[in-house]
Amino acid sequence: MKVLEYIQSLIVPTHMYKRRKINILISLLIMILGIFALSTPIASHLSKMRYETLGEAYDFKVFEYADPEDLLSNPVTDEERSKYNILSFDELKALGVSISAHGINNDDKIEAGKEYVLKANIPVYDNEGSITSYTSYFIHIVFDYGEDTNIYDIEEKFDKLPKENDEFNHFLLVFYEHGFIYRSKYEINNKLSPSMILYNSGIEIEFSLLEKASDISYPIIDMMIPMLRYQYQLRAALYVILFPTIMSLLFSVVLKNTGIIRGFKEYFNLAAVSSIPLLLFCMIASFINVGMANLIFQNYSFIYIIYYFIVVVITNKKPRVE
Repeated sequence: MKVLEYIQSLIVPTHMYKRRKINILISLLIMILGIFALSTPIASHLSKMRYETLGEAYDFKVFEYADPEDLLSNPVTDEERSKYNILSFDELKALGVSISAHGINNDDKIEAGKEYVLKANIPVYDNEGSITSYTSYFIHIVFDYGEDTNIYDIEEKFDKLPKENDEFNHFLLVFYEHGFIYRSKYEINNKLSPSMILYNSGIEIEFSLLEKASDISYPIIDMMIPMLRYQYQLRAALYVILFPTIMSLLFSVVLKNTGIIRGFKEYFNLAAVSSIPLLLFCMIASFINVGMANLIFQNYSFIYIIYYFIVVVITNKKPRVE
């Protein structure tokens, strides 16, 4: 019976008041564990399904349509050649470029800061699943290395490229000595600035050994995973530790002497305990539908603030004599 009562005090709002006087170190431990409970399921799924998930989300799938056979239905036009330095995938391979944690190696066939552009034909389907047309997409690849870095000005040369049919159909990869920057329609539409992703010591891109254009995107995505996992953990820390701490401090000042909760410590303990049901729900949801779990993750702070406020109101309505 006592075990049931203890479990209720951790997950049932009307019983959580019993845990408001626990050691604050236990609350900190709950929050630290909560960071991993919230971020790990999403990050693990992202890692397992990275080619599909990131390929779709960040436009990396364009590489799948840049092979020679994909250009037969919509070949490179003279107008496109006059606009961009377009080359075939085989010509890109012939440049002999190798990229790793040791930097950029080449056969002196490439010009630092110069754009090498692949054309990709993205099929457009009708409601019945038949291809009705193709959308031209251009993949800009730049090798920015040597004594003078940042030769290629992203904002001036890439961000200001004209839209075609109100769509920004361009993808950018800039390889530097120590890392790379990617820029896609997703970043342009969301006005995000590119940040450098460092090369992974265990991953190398040998262009001459690539069999198809999509082989360029796979190692790039592999190198993005540690950064994205860190971002999920950082956001989880904000949701599970920072926001509850701010809310606890706010409630301890605004609601001072209005109920049975006394001082910052008790509000903080209640904030930690209040996160347990939400964290459990998010973990369970990740096994059922990772899309739903990700939706909860994206809106966790709003859900938590409302839930914690409800718990505080319920608790403060308890009589002072327990």
